[in-house]
Order: sequence, then C-alpha cells, then structure tokens
Amino acid sequence: KSFMNGSIRQLIDYLTHHGFDHAISPKILTRPAVRDFNNIVLFLFRQIDPNFMTSGALQDEVINMFKLLRYPFQISKTNLVAVGSPTAWPALLATIMWLIELLRYDEEAVNAEADQDKLHEAEDPASSEKAFFTYLTNAYNCFMSGDDDTYNDLEAQFVDSFESTNEIISKQIEELEEK
Repeated sequence: KSFMNGSIRQLIDYLTHHGFDHAISPKILTRPAVRDFNNIVLFLFRQIDPNFMTSGALQDEVINMFKLLRYPFQISKTNLVAVGSPTAWPALLATIMWLIELLRYDEEAVNAEADQDKLHEAEDPASSEKAFFTYLTNAYNCFMSGDDDTYNDLEAQFVDSFESTNEIISKQIEELEEK
C-alpha cells in the first residue's frame, strides 16, 4: 500500500511537471480507468518519441514498446484490459514507474552532457572534438543544401576560433618564457 501511494505521488509529480494535459489525482490513480492509463502511457511514450503514433490496438503497442525498451518483465494483455483491478494495477503502476525512472535518467544524462559541453566550451571551444564535429556537420548540411554563404560564415567562425585560441596560447607561452 505504501509503495502504491508513493508511486502515485511520484507519477502525479512527474506528469504535472512535464505538462500532462488530462485530469490527474490520487483518487483517479487509486483505481484508474483504461482511458486514464492509456492517456498516461501515451504521454510517457511521447516523452521518449514525440512522433509516437499508435497504428493498431493500443494494448499491443504498449507491450511492443516495453519490449523495445527492454522492460525486464512480461506485461499481460489481461492486465491492460482490466487496468484498475486490484491485481492488475500494482504491476502496471510498477511498469509506469520503471518508465518514469528511465525518462528521469535520460533527462539527467542530457543535462549532465550539456553541463559538460558548457564546461569544455568555457575552457577552449576550438580544441574540443565536439566543436569540430559540430562544425563539420553544419558545414556538410550547408554544402548539401547549396548554401555557400552560410558555409563561408561557418568556416570563417571556425578559423577565427582557432586563431584566437592560438593567440591566447602564444601569449601564455611568451609569459612563461619571460618568467
């Protein structure tokens, strides 16, 4: 009972902070209707893939999506038909909580990567491999689209960043030689 109450609170917290657009409350989630469960699962799947669309029976889509995500347990079609039953809901709630943990982990990983990128850019934006590959990707896109002006601007910016870095390093070398 305490697991379910804690999970329901976490689920409501996640859904409200991520813009869930349907009514949600602890009372609804104590014994949810199939429609409520479907809305929640579709919302969570769209957090993973914003273009997610169902092409068949939603029950089959749910089972397939969790298989693709490598959910470690089997999801029963019977549970998906009788979502709010006392035997089905705890297992389905645990499944949803697993998915939320996965989404939160992904958010944290993206935030950590962004923080790491900012740190590297602050240190020396031209020396990072990521800066080079970003330039290469953008330049190739410009080349493929025939946008020579943007390509020339990108190249000039990239060369300038290396030249400014070289100047800074040269000044540091001169200071060290003087000392």
